[in-house]
Amino acid sequence: MKAYRFLFIIGMILFLIGCNPNTDTSQSGPNDGVDFTNISTKGSIDQSISNNAKQSLSQHKEITTINAVNTEKKLVIAFEVHHNERFRLAKFRKKMQKKMEKVFPDHKIELSTDKKIVIETNKLEKKIRQGNISKKKLKKEVKHLIKLMNEQT
Repeated sequence: MKAYRFLFIIGMILFLIGCNPNTDTSQSGPNDGVDFTNISTKGSIDQSISNNAKQSLSQHKEITTINAVNTEKKLVIAFEVHHNERFRLAKFRKKMQKKMEKVFPDHKIELSTDKKIVIETNKLEKKIRQGNISKKKLKKEVKHLIKLMNEQT
């Protein structure tokens, strides 16, 4: 009988320690957990607009990954959101679209949450970072990304 009582007390102590509200370490800051890399603006292709867009979007806790590339007139942004935020995805995407159009009024904003576009934009960012792409090729790739975004599946 004493053994059951002892196990019960130990179990309750462990339960109370495990349920401590101060042990939440999932998100410690507004930018923690957001995955994005600034692209160098020292090369021949200026990506300061896309870097500013990433910085602006990283303030939202719903976003986990951001990729963006830009040409002179177009800005392509692809991001992922937390899984539980996908229920409100259309409303959130519309809100972000309006925000980006307000921040960058002289660029045509193309925004996507599609995983395929996130991957393709990431590949394009890597090419720009490594300097393996020209301005002409970048315009062609951005045009291709926009075509993929508008594709009906």
